[in-house]
Amino acid sequence: MTQSRTFAIADYWGLAASPFPARPPRRGVTLTASQEEAAARMEFVVRNGRSGGLIVGLEGTGKTLLLEVFSERIRGIADAYPLSAAGMDESELLLRLSRKTGGLTATARNSVLLRQAIERRFAAAAYQHRRWVVLLDDTAAASPEIAIGLTYLSRLRWDDCPPPALFLTARPDEVRHIPRPCLNLLDLRIELEPWEPEDVEAYVAQRIRAAGREDWQSFFDPEAVRRIAELSGGIPREVNRLADLCLTAAAGADVRPIHREIVESVHEELYPHRPTPTPARPRGWEIRVR
Repeated sequence: MTQSRTFAIADYWGLAASPFPARPPRRGVTLTASQEEAAARMEFVVRNGRSGGLIVGLEGTGKTLLLEVFSERIRGIADAYPLSAAGMDESELLLRLSRKTGGLTATARNSVLLRQAIERRFAAAAYQHRRWVVLLDDTAAASPEIAIGLTYLSRLRWDDCPPPALFLTARPDEVRHIPRPCLNLLDLRIELEPWEPEDVEAYVAQRIRAAGREDWQSFFDPEAVRRIAELSGGIPREVNRLADLCLTAAAGADVRPIHREIVESVHEELYPHRPTPTPARPRGWEIRVR
């Protein structure tokens, strides 16, 4: 969509900006109740010296968002380092972590130098009583050799400071591709569920407020929001995309507020061969302690 087209739609709705951009801004984002529970579990791991956790969720359920928001939230008590694990092996993990921590600015891949740099920075953080938190997204896309680097990090020690807390993400069908030594390092498995209808409503209201309006029901009829929840399967990425396209379609048809039929029409045009998703599953976080 062109910038002028985006401005025209925002102007039609009386908004300061598009409320549902492809990548919503992370600052000021409001997590749903289920995401907040996940963040609370992660914080428990960090504060209590536990080893880490595996965060499992379908594509688009907000695993990356959770890592980014948590890394900002935890900075008061720990040093968080979010990284994409795609294509990463042991040396790439150590190199990128050493750069993130300020221990090494060169591009050397010498294992000895990388480990020395990491150990210096880890000791400096431990001296200040700050734990490291390493957050690896898309872990199944990493090289099997990443297990060597993660095992090394799990054995770092300095006085009474625990080793880095490790958080890995994957889709349910990807877990079997993560090397078993990586999974054995973790205490918790946290299942990230799709949003409930009330979560979708809270998200729509929050995004409308962020764009400059408080009256979200003048944009979406409550029944339309419930239909978005059903057709998206409660997947946050799909919720965002469908809501954005509904604003565009309704502006073109000069219809306010958006009703159920517009949502169904947009979904059918977007996914002509996709069967209607089942309603969002009941909320729940599955916590499995090793």
